[in-house]
Amino acid sequence: MRIIAPHSVDTTTEHYAAVSAYMREHGAPTIRAWWDESAGVWLAVEGSHRLAIAHATGVEPVIDDAGQSDAERAEALRSSDIDDGDLYGRRNDEDAEIVEWWSSYNRMIGGARYEW
Repeated sequence: MRIIAPHSVDTTTEHYAAVSAYMREHGAPTIRAWWDESAGVWLAVEGSHRLAIAHATGVEPVIDDAGQSDAERAEALRSSDIDDGDLYGRRNDEDAEIVEWWSSYNRMIGGARYEW
């Protein structure tokens, strides 16, 4: 599996440590993402810290497929906490526009890329 996280993480923070402790107790994380056929990767809409920890510990995450349609994918983005829910000013874009923006942003700029 190949997946791109929404953003890179600082592994020295209290938040990282707290998420790591939670995952030690609860196991593999579930991450909302959609499959990007053209790039051959899952594009995550959440879970940057969980993905970093899963990769560091060799635990493969469970994918919660955000769907195939622009409406499903846009809803997944709008319900995420990316940029505190504002989506970098794109929250109110049309579904197709917000999905294309995230796909492009995540492939070009997004966070770490992980492979299991």
